[in-house]
Amino acid sequence: MADINEQFEFTQSAWANNPGFPEENVGIDVVIGQSPNAPTDEQNKWPDEWRVPPNVATFDFQQSVTLMGGEYFFAPSISFLQSSGEFVAPALVA
Repeated sequence: MADINEQFEFTQSAWANNPGFPEENVGIDVVIGQSPNAPTDEQNKWPDEWRVPPNVATFDFQQSVTLMGGEYFFAPSISFLQSSGEFVAPALVA
């Protein structure tokens, strides 16, 4: 059974906050990565795939998103709602 809490926690810890994903030593995700132990001048390293062996481009990104807390929300897709046969388009408020 799907669990939105576990799915979010997995993607956040295993992917966004993992400095070794998707390659070794690339740093945490520059947009949603949260690492209280990371220095503010941490550099992200992205491999240049066009060379063998690949060169590494280094970027200095400051943390742009600060997690302040939150809730888990689920919103079904419009295609699901339309396929259910019960979908009623919301009225536009002028």
